[in-house]
Amino acid sequence: MNIMNTQMKTILVTIIPTLITCLLISSCSISGNTRPSQFYVLDATATSSSSEAKTLRLGVGPILIPGYINRPQITTKSESAELIYAEFERWAEPMDEMFTRTLTHNITISTGSNSIISYPWPSNASLNKTLTAKIIKFENNMHGDALLIIQWQILNMNDKQQASSIYSEYHSTAKSSDYPDRVSALNDTVKQFSDEVIAYIQSASNK
Repeated sequence: MNIMNTQMKTILVTIIPTLITCLLISSCSISGNTRPSQFYVLDATATSSSSEAKTLRLGVGPILIPGYINRPQITTKSESAELIYAEFERWAEPMDEMFTRTLTHNITISTGSNSIISYPWPSNASLNKTLTAKIIKFENNMHGDALLIIQWQILNMNDKQQASSIYSEYHSTAKSSDYPDRVSALNDTVKQFSDEVIAYIQSASNK
């Protein structure tokens, strides 16, 4: 029994340092092949204007977004229609929430109205119009250029009539294929959409 114990101790003394060394090497190798993730957000890019819509009370949402877009990784579509998800470049929050908030902020800045609110809003919210939308595409190509295709409608809360659906497509050229420029191009398409929404509302009000 003593001989067996001695042999076991000898084996353990030999194996344990080797295992520790292997674990350390493996850990160094793994950490050397990874890098911190970069997190991005959409952000309002509108500027204040002499809009005639300061009395607008608009509810923005819900904005429906396809599952392939509403995920943490930034999406790129290749020329062969393959979707490429960035491993380390990610959105800082869910896309549906971020898109709605950014759109709301753009419209608020452009109109100067303090009554532009995102869905879901309180049951006692005093709104005169609502904007609902369904995003069809919201992505970059391999060069970083952005595309937003969206189907949307404005509902007048006073008459409750079914609003006509509008199909819009927006493009923005990126300065480069780097991810900050990709996000900037996506931001620009959201601004283009908000500008069209405001123009549509103002045109309808003047009729």
